[in-house]
Amino acid sequence: MNTIAHSNYINSMQGKAKNDLIEEIIEKASIYLRGTQLMNLNKTLNECFEGYEIFIDNSLTRDENYAETNKLILENFISTKKIEGASERTLNYYHSTLIKCLVWADAPLPDITTELIREYLNYAQSLNNCSNATLDNIRRVLSTFFNFCLDEGYIQINRMRRIKKIKSTK
Repeated sequence: MNTIAHSNYINSMQGKAKNDLIEEIIEKASIYLRGTQLMNLNKTLNECFEGYEIFIDNSLTRDENYAETNKLILENFISTKKIEGASERTLNYYHSTLIKCLVWADAPLPDITTELIREYLNYAQSLNNCSNATLDNIRRVLSTFFNFCLDEGYIQINRMRRIKKIKSTK
């Protein structure tokens, strides 16, 4: 490849990397923003990145072993609860509830969003046709787990904080 063609190729790849990055940010922000807000964010990102070169470093890949990492974090959580005196029955309930959610989410723990958790709770309720009391038990287990993950530094934001108690009849 001649020098000019190589330079054009590099420039097009940088432009693609920049556009891909902006698109990924917009997609992730679409959970929190709508319509004009997304358009303004897109405009702002394009303005901020003007004059910058962005390269894709293929040596940096997303954690492909996230399922194993999630499992290790779960085991650490269960061990902690055991040390704190939780019964075997409680530990088994925690484990089975959390493993179902993590397998369903199929994502690294830091990538699990509030919306994804809500979708899981909806899925769990429709799958088992469970009562609101049972659904709230699942919510409490998830909340306890995500609080643990935040305290231990596995995540930066507790996605459960915006999911409120589920009311049930007494």
